[in-house]
Amino acid sequence: MNHCNTKSPTSPHVSPFLHTDLSVGLISVLTDIVWKSTVSWNAGNIACKTVRFAQVLVTYSSTYVLVALSIDRYDAITHPMNFSGSYRRYSVLQYTR
Repeated sequence: MNHCNTKSPTSPHVSPFLHTDLSVGLISVLTDIVWKSTVSWNAGNIACKTVRFAQVLVTYSSTYVLVALSIDRYDAITHPMNFSGSYRRYSVLQYTR
């Protein structure tokens, strides 16, 4: 039995969650490590503001994906037989982030 092809109700949520966590690691944490290891910032004010904006953006997007997953799982637990709008609602939640 091949478990890689097994579909679960949460499998569509894993990819956006994986991408946002990876971007938090690469953009937010990595730039913060580089920033702390170098004592002074030599890239200028616009680059500083761009890096800080990207750090905030990936942090909020990661939180938003986690909240969207929690809302979907709450709805799946409280209304287990109601499949009417779950795919449409998930698509709206996924693509508005």
